[in-house]
Amino acid sequence: MRRFLFSATATIALLLSVLPAAAAPAADVNAGVQPLDGTAKVVTIATAGNTAYTTFTGSANQRLIIQASDASPVFGCCAVSWWVAKADGTRVSSNGWATAAVETTLPAAGAYKVVIDPDGTLTGSITLRAWTVPADLDAGALALTGAQKTVTITQPGRNAFVSFAGTANRRVLFKATTAIVNVEWRLYSPTGVQIGGTMHETTVLELVLPATGTYKVVVDPQRVLTGSLTLAAWDEQPQVDAGPLTLGGTAKTVTIGRPGGTTAITVTGTAGQRLILEASGGEAVFGCCWLYWTIFGPDGSVVSQHIGDDVPELTLATSGTYKVVFDPDADRTGALTLRGWVVPADLNAGAHVLTGAPRTLTFTGPGQNGYTTLAATAGQHILIETSQVSASYGCCFVRWRLVAPDGSRPLDWARHNGANIQLRVPQTGTYRVEFDPQDTRVGSITVQAWTVAATDLDLGVLPVDGTAKVITLTEPGRNAFLTFSGTAGSRVRIASSDASPQFQRAGLLWRVFAPNGTQLDSNQWVDWTTDFSLPQTGTYKITLDAVGGLTGTLTLRATRL
Repeated sequence: MRRFLFSATATIALLLSVLPAAAAPAADVNAGVQPLDGTAKVVTIATAGNTAYTTFTGSANQRLIIQASDASPVFGCCAVSWWVAKADGTRVSSNGWATAAVETTLPAAGAYKVVIDPDGTLTGSITLRAWTVPADLDAGALALTGAQKTVTITQPGRNAFVSFAGTANRRVLFKATTAIVNVEWRLYSPTGVQIGGTMHETTVLELVLPATGTYKVVVDPQRVLTGSLTLAAWDEQPQVDAGPLTLGGTAKTVTIGRPGGTTAITVTGTAGQRLILEASGGEAVFGCCWLYWTIFGPDGSVVSQHIGDDVPELTLATSGTYKVVFDPDADRTGALTLRGWVVPADLNAGAHVLTGAPRTLTFTGPGQNGYTTLAATAGQHILIETSQVSASYGCCFVRWRLVAPDGSRPLDWARHNGANIQLRVPQTGTYRVEFDPQDTRVGSITVQAWTVAATDLDLGVLPVDGTAKVITLTEPGRNAFLTFSGTAGSRVRIASSDASPQFQRAGLLWRVFAPNGTQLDSNQWVDWTTDFSLPQTGTYKITLDAVGGLTGTLTLRATRL
């Protein structure tokens, strides 16, 4: 701190200014009596810095709801706040804003006011409506039979409830429908504890009751909304036993007729038996994903779980009676069809001779798989091709793969019918080509296999004088090539024509490569012509690659331009 010392003889002159008195704070504006019957009260604050208030007389434990609306645009959503206070200013409610609704319970009898406080120096008006809220409306009993119960609320802020007698560990399903937008409903246990979460309009609640006693469903429209909510409820009924399923494809209709209900069928089988089940017709009623079904073993353990129109396969672990239980989501009801079959043993269609001899697999029972075999040596180049696929399999409903002697899969599932795959096998031994028709489809498919030569076929030189050269490909899977000599900077035109019918529609691909191995131009197909400048002097290569196991002829002409 700096200190100043003055001599005793010094003369000090002080200039004192008299400041004007501070302005008195603006007085609150008394906007008059606030009706408690919903009558609109418009409150205007015309002077910057002012607050305003309305007044009313209340009684102890009186419930009120107050709704603000029609605020001046300058207030936006939140630039004016308001609250309920005692006459001495003690607040008895939370803050409200330009369009808010506030509920409060008065702590004592006496005079109260609603205080309106714009932000900063803002001025404008706001409309307040207030109502005395009656006690919750007892709307009577809710039957657990699905009978609809409509609860109508006509007074803003009022809640209502229905009640029912519930039994511990019983499952109950509730469904609400309403024309009120933004209404909540909640379930309370006999001890007054909320269970099951807060629900909203047109929702479904399903749960197991925790205790025996009287339950309440409280309906709570938000803000000052009024209107009706319709409730329906169903308690758990004994599971419907739809009887046994006859294996062999006999259709069994499964009906779930009561919201929250389940229906079961039984299937009897022996250990090691393979079964395939097909659920169909349910999507029209339950959609893709709103029907759950579970397969239980003879001991009650879960074997597998499924959704909607599914086609599961299972191998029975034990002999006995299995149960299939269908349980729709929420309050959905309806019917579906179930069929079942015993799956035949896998079909062994024999061994391939790697010269393209066809092997045809005909599947006669739903779920049946099959295979062929082939013997190959590590590094051997083979081609496998499928064809003559039954129409029942469409484009993609029989898949196949190659399994090596050690069980690994050099080729995993190829789905498209008419597929062809070339590969060098990794091991010496016997391979399996395994086929898996999808869902319950039956039909046939033909498969061929070839050994592919280790080197591409050299077809010689292509003259560059327009002379036609007929190309003949006789070995499935084997590529071929021709060569021609060219000089850097010269232009050459190459045309293909007169392809065998099987090469049409992209059955044979040909490409041109420069002496350094760079591909020139794009891939070419049959009956195609291209011309280009040669980038280098040297020997050019034209490669030919037939799709799959196709063989045939093609004519090529090269002309120097």
